[in-house]
Amino acid sequence: MMQGFELNITSSAKSGNIFSRMFEFLKRKIIVEKLNSIPGVIALLLCSAVTSYIVAKMGFNTGVALIVMITGIPVFFAIIFNLRFGVAIIIIFSFFLMFLMRITEDIPLGTVIDLIIALMMFGLLIKQINERDWSFAKNPISKVMFVWLLYNILQVANPTAESRLAWVYVIRSVIGVMILYFIMMYSIKDVRFITFLIKLWIVLAFIGALWGYYQEYIGFLSFEDNWIRADDLRHRLLFIAGRFRKFSIFSDPVVFGYLMAYTSLMLIILVAEGPFSKAKKIIMSLLAVFMLNAMLFSGTRSAYVIIFGGVIFYSVLKLNKKILLTSGALLLVGAGLIFMPTSNPNLKRFQSAFKPSDDPSYLVRQQRQALIRPYIQSHPFGGGLGSVGIWGRKFNPGSFLAKFAPDSTYVRLAVETGWLGLLLYLMLLFTVFYSGVKDYFRMKDPLLKAYSSAMLVALYVIAIGSYPQQATQMPNGIFVYIAIAIINRSRYFDNNISAADKRMVKDKPILTERKNSDENKQLH
Repeated sequence: MMQGFELNITSSAKSGNIFSRMFEFLKRKIIVEKLNSIPGVIALLLCSAVTSYIVAKMGFNTGVALIVMITGIPVFFAIIFNLRFGVAIIIIFSFFLMFLMRITEDIPLGTVIDLIIALMMFGLLIKQINERDWSFAKNPISKVMFVWLLYNILQVANPTAESRLAWVYVIRSVIGVMILYFIMMYSIKDVRFITFLIKLWIVLAFIGALWGYYQEYIGFLSFEDNWIRADDLRHRLLFIAGRFRKFSIFSDPVVFGYLMAYTSLMLIILVAEGPFSKAKKIIMSLLAVFMLNAMLFSGTRSAYVIIFGGVIFYSVLKLNKKILLTSGALLLVGAGLIFMPTSNPNLKRFQSAFKPSDDPSYLVRQQRQALIRPYIQSHPFGGGLGSVGIWGRKFNPGSFLAKFAPDSTYVRLAVETGWLGLLLYLMLLFTVFYSGVKDYFRMKDPLLKAYSSAMLVALYVIAIGSYPQQATQMPNGIFVYIAIAIINRSRYFDNNISAADKRMVKDKPILTERKNSDENKQLH
């Protein structure tokens, strides 16, 4: 499934780049000349044996640290000099971050993502020394993104913030994911890489779904059970109505449920609109059903609702009779599931999502939002990044905001960055959807249109799902900026293809080039 993506760490480097030449020299001396031989293979086998012995004698954490030391240097240079490799690594790592943290416990793996993004940013700056081309960032979405980034940085001077240290801890992840967007914009240089990213995401989501099935039908592993029971509040949030909500390899059931929801919608849209073979459409359809069922294990009622929101948005986007009829049929099936009598606990929780007046947690959230509304209205810049949630309780345990649980991405933004910050964030979302939908209707290439519509629907689902829940934890937060970058670059590639179409009559070789390009983009 990953064909067409090459991790050639020097392919894009110019011969005059001193950093690239240095890296090529190290690769040749350390990897090619030293290890590409019988003595080199023997040395690797000995290293494996020593590592196994150390893990057996000194524990798993020591073994992980040793492996990181051995592989760190080549990976370090690969991330800097091949941004595509770095993007792939950060996506994979974001999926398994919480799973690894539950195993290792004391190792601060969260800082690894910050380090990877910092290395990629350094690599991008090195490339720009030679290329001096920032055209990839010159578009309306990138401009609003930069304003939002700058606003978050200036929050360090927020006069109402009670802790500058909390800002330091929060700003790393905020800046990191937005910088990742610009790195993505630079790295997506062809349609094949977009295809690779979507395939990679689907494969990783499938792994997450598989682990959800394991937890549902077999149970939790010992370290997962220990993690649940280590916090009484966490245990009460996960154990509801006599059964555990499943979180798979992610931080909590909300992340799991949302990821299954929008990934299954992506698959359905690719099946409906993409120029794929029948075999691939069957596989994607089965994956979508598999993930929708896994979504039920999470017990995340908001995920059930946003599925219907995504279907309605796509129906409006297409305004196609066939799509409208299909969507109508799906909504009727959903309505039947909502009102049918059942004893299935997963289906019962699904039905309760559409009866908010009977949901005590929904009523509690409404009361909290009413309580915090006067504060938001009187603080245009908010209480500062990190003033609520974990960081608020850590750095300002006695403050009013530290005791407030936002339960919503938008409410958290309004409290921390003020109504002005929330307005800027909504402006960013508006720009993304306005530009994305406008560009979608102008596109001619069927594959790029399918990719663009799938990303738009997934983003819309996350956007509406951010009201009842905090929906942008890892890896969902990374997906948001990847999807925005794909939407942006899809229009760029479609423009280039359209320009080639206009010259086909006068220049026959371009026709051949277009045909080959289309063949490369098809997923056979």
